Amino acid sequence: MSHDFITQFQINQESRANAGYSPEIYLQNWRTLFSRLAKDRKLLSHHLINQLSATLSFSKANLHSGLHTIFSGFSRTKLSGLAAEIMPDPLKIAIVASGNIPGVAVAPAVQLAAVGCPVIVKMAGAEQILLPWLLENYEQNFGPAGISCDYWPSDSSEFKELMVQAEKIIAFGSDETIRSLKHGFGRKVVGFGHKISIGLYDSPEINHAVLAQSAKDVVLFEQAGCLSPQLYFVCGTMSEIQNFAAAFYQNLTEMISKLGAPTIDSQLAFRRHALLDELDLAGEIYFSDRSKSCIVTTSDCLKIDRIIGPHVIQIVQFKTELDLQNELKKIKPWLQGSSLFCPPSKLPEYYEILRQAGCTYFAKPGQMQGPDLLWKNGGFDLVKRVVQQD
Repeated sequence: MSHDFITQFQINQESRANAGYSPEIYLQNWRTLFSRLAKDRKLLSHHLINQLSATLSFSKANLHSGLHTIFSGFSRTKLSGLAAEIMPDPLKIAIVASGNIPGVAVAPAVQLAAVGCPVIVKMAGAEQILLPWLLENYEQNFGPAGISCDYWPSDSSEFKELMVQAEKIIAFGSDETIRSLKHGFGRKVVGFGHKISIGLYDSPEINHAVLAQSAKDVVLFEQAGCLSPQLYFVCGTMSEIQNFAAAFYQNLTEMISKLGAPTIDSQLAFRRHALLDELDLAGEIYFSDRSKSCIVTTSDCLKIDRIIGPHVIQIVQFKTELDLQNELKKIKPWLQGSSLFCPPSKLPEYYEILRQAGCTYFAKPGQMQGPDLLWKNGGFDLVKRVVQQD
């Protein structure tokens, strides 16, 4: 792609407009594509999976299952809730993608291109595979998407020029990355920094089918996404919590055997061994295999320094709603989403408690990695946020 970003923004805007799709039809096109990809896994070529596995270090089985979950979620997108017409004066959008999981920029790019904004995605160094592949598939079936992508190092003149030419910057990455971009480019940056997700379980019995789906939520993408649960709040006595943890550990090891063990570098290995030493010294109950590929701990309170992933899960006891509220306060600045399993009569109360704690995404166990294309990441409508005048 040319580094003449003014021209590229113009090309993207004109090609999107000339395609003639309303926002609803444009979104429907993408939904149709994702539905096809979700229904026929053979459409995910071996070459695509091999490339992603080589760059992201996830197993091929993990990527197959993870992409299927993502595409299934995108295929369930409701067409309501998007502007009826293309914006009369679309803003030039740059998206800075992170490389922790594949396809981080897909949903925001589609949302903004749907209303006519020309979009240029600066891909992450670790993941330059999925978005170009999706754009190629879209354009073969429906014509120009109004989205283009490429990679430039963050310290390059091209990257700086893109940031200057864009009227709004959607940025994903660490809190440090977001702060740096806001320092350099001010209020036109909409940032999505570090977030974590959780699970909530309130049932008198252990449901192994639900735990299998919860284990899948954890294992997909090696717990690297903002929608990957890092801990589970479980209602019950400590004895019940320990029984839950044992069952969760069993399901977690089975899921790891299917989707692949995490990649553990020396720094992660050190932190895991330090955690195990701490647990042993404290005499706390935990579950771990010989290879330390997963660790499930139990406690009556959340401990932030134990959120060290991948596949390190805290099972945290709560007895009352007040207990839960107090524990959630510890992670309110970083809370993104939650899976829930409880009696239907308790759902409204738990939804409200989680919303007050900052939770903005809810899913059934097994669907945490599958939001729709219009999901409100961060709790707000991205299109409305972008068009707000500073």
